[in-house]
Amino acid sequence: MNRTSHRSSLLPLVAVAVALSLPAAAADPQGVEAFAASYKLEAKKSYLEASKPMEALANKGNDFAQLRLAWLAYLQGKYDVAEHAYAVVIEKKPTVLEARLGRMLPLMAAKRWDEAIAEGQAALALSAWDYNAHIRLLACEEALGQWEALETHAANLAAVFPSDPTALVYLARAKVQRGDTAAAREAYEQVLERAPANAESLAQLKKLK
Repeated sequence: MNRTSHRSSLLPLVAVAVALSLPAAAADPQGVEAFAASYKLEAKKSYLEASKPMEALANKGNDFAQLRLAWLAYLQGKYDVAEHAYAVVIEKKPTVLEARLGRMLPLMAAKRWDEAIAEGQAALALSAWDYNAHIRLLACEEALGQWEALETHAANLAAVFPSDPTALVYLARAKVQRGDTAAAREAYEQVLERAPANAESLAQLKKLK
């Protein structure tokens, strides 16, 4: 269900490098070594150590390294540090979608829901149907108990991504909270069509009669 996982694979990071037009690391053997060392340490969950090779590059203005510092701070649970590190990139380059999506994570972890929603809306202003922005906004709406807004938002997202079960799960939760048992059952059944082993749907369908 969780296509919004806080992914640390190489592909998203390469995408960030392209978006930021940062070929400097490729031209600098020391930069290549620093990123390689950081990736290896992150894979071992040595997040603090993985940050150290990035610090010098970030201090030189390498925004890609700055994004990695933000991500690694988030993985350490240093949410204020991570939020600020993402904000540094946003201040310099407001159209970097990855930074805005990234900043939502520590804001949400710190339960700063309204700020996370504002950042998500800024992300959608850059890319109206960005999947991760919408899913994170759904989580914020759920956390704030905005059930009517969640129901509408989840239904709209499910219409755009009909094969994905996540929006349907949020839709079902909203229906449950609004007392619409029949619609909740229908939504959970649709989840099982897409994800037959979804534990929440299986459990809820036993309760919702």
